[in-house]
Amino acid sequence: MKRSWLRNKDLLWAIYLGPGRWAGRLAPLEWLRDGSRWLMPLAWAMTRKVQRRFRRELHRYPMLLQTPGGVEQLLRDHVANALQRALDDLLMARWPPSKVARSCQILGQEHLEAALAQGRGALLASGHFFANRLAKRALKEHGWPIMSVRHTTCDDPKMGVLGRKVLQQQYYRFLNQVIEDEVSISDPECTLKMLSRLRDGGIINLHIDAIFSQQTCQLPFLGTTRAFPVGFMRIVQLAKSPIVPMLCLGSSGGLVIELLPPVLVERRPKEEVLAQLVQILEAQVLRYPEQWEHTAWL
Repeated sequence: MKRSWLRNKDLLWAIYLGPGRWAGRLAPLEWLRDGSRWLMPLAWAMTRKVQRRFRRELHRYPMLLQTPGGVEQLLRDHVANALQRALDDLLMARWPPSKVARSCQILGQEHLEAALAQGRGALLASGHFFANRLAKRALKEHGWPIMSVRHTTCDDPKMGVLGRKVLQQQYYRFLNQVIEDEVSISDPECTLKMLSRLRDGGIINLHIDAIFSQQTCQLPFLGTTRAFPVGFMRIVQLAKSPIVPMLCLGSSGGLVIELLPPVLVERRPKEEVLAQLVQILEAQVLRYPEQWEHTAWL
């Protein structure tokens, strides 16, 4: 099927990467912190196709259909949170997270400290929650620099030729400035860089609800089954590193980072460990469905 040159998502990204970034450099800090309230009507009007796709694809996860407030409220919250995350990225491109977030609460930091005390680094396992990027920058300012493992070359089927050839790469370069410390799964040395960071006692983060390895495992999730990556478990086992589940909530208006007790990896089958992590992720999504970035529709 021939790809069109310009789609709605291309237009949204062009606005964001062009006049949006310039406005972000000039706008007052408080305006960007509360920008989702003022820009929500415009964002809601410009994402009609996305909203229709969201309603269809949400049926892949039956347990989310039972969300208090209903699907329509969940959808509005998703759009608002996605908008605020985009504004927070603009903020982080200008200022450090300590100035961006009005408040930052870190719960369970003793779990991360205990994991790092073993001297084998730690892997922070998370899902695609909107506050992730801001939270990792905040953790860096608290003395825990984190290397993010990311897709940086995936082709977005929802974008046209202009978006795929120009805008996606511009966006990835912009995110690299925001995230600062990252490794791409397309990097031939990605595995070695991850292993080296762990063996040096450092921290890496990846989202277990993203498929970034050829080896996957089908597991129950939100009332259905879904493929989850298994390959990263081999790296963790080689480094003998603990896995610390992480949940990031909120935005620049108020940030909460929750770190859970380490998950034991040694002498356990990879699939068993992954199943435990997926159960933790499912519980997080059910508690805060409006904070989970449903990657199939954004």
